[in-house]
Amino acid sequence: MPMLQKYLTARYRNFKKQLYLNGNIEYHNQYAFIGAGNHSLSNLYPCIQHLGVPLKYICTENILNAKRMAARFQGCTGTDHMPDIINDPDVKGVFVSLPPLLHFGVLKKLFSAAKHVFIEKPLCYSVQDLQDLISLQGSSIC
Repeated sequence: MPMLQKYLTARYRNFKKQLYLNGNIEYHNQYAFIGAGNHSLSNLYPCIQHLGVPLKYICTENILNAKRMAARFQGCTGTDHMPDIINDPDVKGVFVSLPPLLHFGVLKKLFSAAKHVFIEKPLCYSVQDLQDLISLQGSSIC
């Protein structure tokens, strides 16, 4: 690759990176997070916090843990009641970080409420469960 081409390519890449790093990310929806296990605490929550994703709810089995996690996000509420998320029309997307055996039941509820979902794998453990999820997905994005 000629020297000028390398130079221009490097400048362009740096320009694009700076646009991304200096740009303001604006979210137009609110989101929720279900779960507070080791993986989510060490990987997912820090990413969400770094990106400034507006969490409205954090839901865990233990209300004390939910409230402690929610305190880290401005305007976030800790809950142990998943219907708070399902019935809130302002919540458009939900991050799910639960044990895999719980994924199918939670996805069914979220899809029925037309929520977009980010979920860890596996979604389910059988072809029949997968077909059920596909039929429920509707306008939700998973």
